[in-house]
Amino acid sequence: MKRIFSMLICLMLVTMIVSPVYAEDIGSEPAAVYENKDEVIYVNLTSDGQTNNMYVVNGFQVTEPGKIIDYGEYNEVKNLTSLAEIEQNNDEVRFLAEEGEFYYQGTFEKSQLPWDISIRYFWNGEEVNPKEKLGESGKLKIEIQVNQNEENSVFNDYYLLQIGVTTEPEKVKVLQSENGTIANVGEKEQITYTVMPGQDERFTIEAEANNFELAPIEINALPANIAVEKPDTEEMTEDITTLSDAIASIDEGVGDLQTGLSELEDGLGELNDGSSEFYQGIEKISASSNELTNASNEIKNALHAIDQSLSGQTDDVDFSALGQLRDGLKEMKEGLGTGQESLKPLKDSYEKSLDALETAIWSIPDSVLKEEEINSLLESNADPNIISELLKTYEAAKQIQYIYDETQAAFQAVPTALSQMDRSLLEVSGALDEMITGLDNLDSQSLLDGINQLQQGIRVLSSNYDHFHDGLVEYTDGIDTVASSYGDIDKGIHDLHNGTMQISDGVGELKDGTSELASETTNMPQEMEQEVEKMLEEFDFSDYEPVSFISDKNEKIRTVQFVMKTEELIVEEKEEVAEEAQQEQKSFWQKFLDLFR
Repeated sequence: MKRIFSMLICLMLVTMIVSPVYAEDIGSEPAAVYENKDEVIYVNLTSDGQTNNMYVVNGFQVTEPGKIIDYGEYNEVKNLTSLAEIEQNNDEVRFLAEEGEFYYQGTFEKSQLPWDISIRYFWNGEEVNPKEKLGESGKLKIEIQVNQNEENSVFNDYYLLQIGVTTEPEKVKVLQSENGTIANVGEKEQITYTVMPGQDERFTIEAEANNFELAPIEINALPANIAVEKPDTEEMTEDITTLSDAIASIDEGVGDLQTGLSELEDGLGELNDGSSEFYQGIEKISASSNELTNASNEIKNALHAIDQSLSGQTDDVDFSALGQLRDGLKEMKEGLGTGQESLKPLKDSYEKSLDALETAIWSIPDSVLKEEEINSLLESNADPNIISELLKTYEAAKQIQYIYDETQAAFQAVPTALSQMDRSLLEVSGALDEMITGLDNLDSQSLLDGINQLQQGIRVLSSNYDHFHDGLVEYTDGIDTVASSYGDIDKGIHDLHNGTMQISDGVGELKDGTSELASETTNMPQEMEQEVEKMLEEFDFSDYEPVSFISDKNEKIRTVQFVMKTEELIVEEKEEVAEEAQQEQKSFWQKFLDLFR
C-alpha cells in the first residue's frame, strides 16, 4: 500500500513538472514590473587562469507579477525560483515571474572576460604544471598576472578585483608575499590582493611546500562605485601657505644679503686697491730711506767740518771762499725747502690712508666664533664650499686685526716723526736764511768782525741739524718697520677681498636657488588643492552606470559581479573518486525515489 501511494505521488509530481506553460500563454500574460536586475557571472578557471566554463545567475526584484523578457545567447537556461517554463527564441528569454525575487541561470559559451588572467607556478626555480607536483615537497612560487582587456572598457574603468589565495600552512607555508594582506582564517592563511580599476598588476607568492595541495584561487570583481568626499585641507593649506611665505621671506633675505655683500665687495675692492698703492708707496720710501739718511749724514758731517774749520782760524780765513760758502748754503736751503714742501702732502696722504685703513680694519666685527658654533655651521645643510670660504675669510680678517694691533704704534709714530722733521727743516732753513743774509751784508771791512758771528751761526745750524738727522733716522726706521709689517696686512686685505668675492658668488648661486624655490612654491597652496582634486577624480567612481555583461538589450541593471575560481589542486583518493563517480551517475529521479526508500 505504501509503495502504491508513493507511486501515485510520483505520478502527480511528474504531471505537475512536465505540464508546460505554452508560449501563447506566456505571450498573453501582462508584462511584469521589476525594479532592477542583478547579474552574477560565475567563471570556472583552470589552474593557470584560463576560462574553463561560465554561467550567469540573473536576479530580478519583481514588484508586480507577469511576463518578463530578458536577453542573452544561452546554450541552456534553468529556472532557480519555480518550476515554470522558460522560453527561448534566439537571444530572447521569456518567463512568468511572481512578485518578489526571481532567479534563473543561463549557461553560455566561453566569452571574453574584461581581464586577462595568467597564473604561473614555479617549482625549485622551474616553471611546472602544478598538477604534476601534488603531494610533493619543494620551493614554490606562484605568479598571478592581471591585465586589462580594453574590449570591455566599462568594466576595466570601474571595476576592482579582489584576489584571495587560501593555504594550509602545514602544506604551503608562505614565506613572502609583496603587496598582499595576510589574515588567519581558522587554521588556514588567506592572502588578499587588490587590483584597482584600469590597472595591470602582478603578484608573487613564495612558499615552502610540503605534501603540496592548494585550495581554489578566488577572484571577485565588483564595481568600485564609491563617492570619495573631499577631505578638509584648510589646515594643511594654511601650513603650506605659511611655508610658501617663509620661503619668500628667505628669498628676500638672501636678496638683501646679496646686495650687502655686493656693497661690501665694492668697498673691499677700493680698500684693496688703496692698500696696494699704499704698500707700493711705503716700499718705495723704505727703499730710498738709506739714500736719504746717507745724504743727511753727509750734510751733518759737512756742517761739523765747517764749524771746526772756523774755530780758532779767523786770522787765516780766506775771505775769497765766502762766495762759495754762500752759494753752498743757498743750495742747501733750496734742497731743504724742497724736502719740507714734500713732507706736508706726504704727511696728509699718509694720515688719510691710515684713517681709511683703521676704519676698514676696525669695522671688522670683534665677535669670536666658538668651536661649537663653527661645528654647528659645518654640520648645517648649507653649501660646504661657501661655509669653508666664510671660515677662511673670518680667519683672514681676525689675522689682519691682530697684525695691525701689534704694529699700530709704528703706524701712528710716522705722522709725529714727519711733523718733527718739518719743524727741524723749518728751523734749519731759518738759520740758513740768517747766514745767507749775514754773508750778503758783509763787506771787506766787516768780514773779519762777522766771521765770529758766522761761526756761531754754523755751530747753531750744526747742532739743530743733528736733531733733524736723529728724527730722520727714526722716521726711516719707522717706515722700514711699517713696510715689513704692512705686507701681511696688504695680503690679508687681498685675501679678504677675494674671499668676499667667492662668498658673493656663492650667495649669488644661493639667490638663484631661493628665487627658483620661491617661484616654484608661490602657487603651492593652489597646486595642492588641484592635486587633491585630481586624486579624488582618479578614485571617484560615483559616475558609474551599470551595464549588462550578457546583452546590451537588458535594462534596469543594478549590479554586475564576477565570481571566478580556479580548480582545486588536491590529491584524490581512488575510492572517494569512484564513490563520487557512482553518485554522479544517479539521475534526478533516482535521487528523488531514494527519499522514499
